[in-house]
Amino acid sequence: MADVQKLIRGVDAVLFDFDGPICSVFSGYPAPRVAHEMQELLRTKGVELSISIAREDDPMEILRWTDSLHPTLTADVEDLLCRAESLAVETAQPAPSANMAVASARRRGQAVAIVSNNSSDAIRKYLLAHEMNSDIQFVFGRAYANPNLMKPNPHVVIRAVAALGVRPELAVLVGDTITDIEASLSAGVHSIGYAIKEGRRNQLVEAGAEVVIDDMGELVVDG
Repeated sequence: MADVQKLIRGVDAVLFDFDGPICSVFSGYPAPRVAHEMQELLRTKGVELSISIAREDDPMEILRWTDSLHPTLTADVEDLLCRAESLAVETAQPAPSANMAVASARRRGQAVAIVSNNSSDAIRKYLLAHEMNSDIQFVFGRAYANPNLMKPNPHVVIRAVAALGVRPELAVLVGDTITDIEASLSAGVHSIGYAIKEGRRNQLVEAGAEVVIDDMGELVVDG
């Protein structure tokens, strides 16, 4: 495994996933509740849910399923999810030391962006409420009603690197999911896994993360 301090010092840009490394988006407005609301919306539209999707508690997977099998309803489900995320960030739990990690990157002179499967408006709302918006140069969230562009698709990572004006090999993505690591590999950027859930460390290592941390404070490296 790479040394986290050497890795974080050796790049020109740090990209952060939002849900996980920055905050727990659905800590006060649970994701299963949002998933249930999306399922009920689909039922009111006459959609017969598969057994697996009726039991699904991940809103992103319901959005993907809708777009795959009922694309005319993607925008309706997307709109509901966007509203839910906007409410959820009002009670989102900040990740310990996340603001310090972002501020540390800026003190090192590095560019900083958010690359996320959450909606950009919800992300910006959270950053403004927590006084982090001045340290984040760009926010690249979920493409509206186009879940095929969500990670593991590297779309947002490629956009962020281009907007920040850095070469991919001089950027690192901090993320807590396998899809974050897969997107970073596809985009040619370095990757740091953030593992606070049981069993997540091994998953991130197996996915190809160069280093895995369990505390965002490990990214507070000045100089």
